[in-house]
Amino acid sequence: MKLFKQTELVITILLCAALITLLFLNSFFEVAYVVYIIAGACQFISLFVHFKTGWFSNHVLRNIYYITFLLSALLAITNTGLMGSFFTSPFMLLIYTYICYKEIQILRLKEFVHLK
Repeated sequence: MKLFKQTELVITILLCAALITLLFLNSFFEVAYVVYIIAGACQFISLFVHFKTGWFSNHVLRNIYYITFLLSALLAITNTGLMGSFFTSPFMLLIYTYICYKEIQILRLKEFVHLK
């Protein structure tokens, strides 16, 4: 699971870098669409894996993210808040990158506990 978490962090950092690069080259609408599709798929897979394995499921930041992600997905499916979820996806990607970073820090601390 540690390898999955590290891979997930690298993917989100690459998506953030692509987002920033594309913002300078294209309009926000084109960039938001690409990020919405790719990041949404990656985050949904990650959400499913974390929920299924119970790994970091009780972490406060992840629980808030679960609720926010599911609410925006529900709004997007019902077309009620499609544009809202469309434009918030780049910001959710940044928040998710922060969550991944914090979870890797927690894993590293757990490794050092065994050295005491």
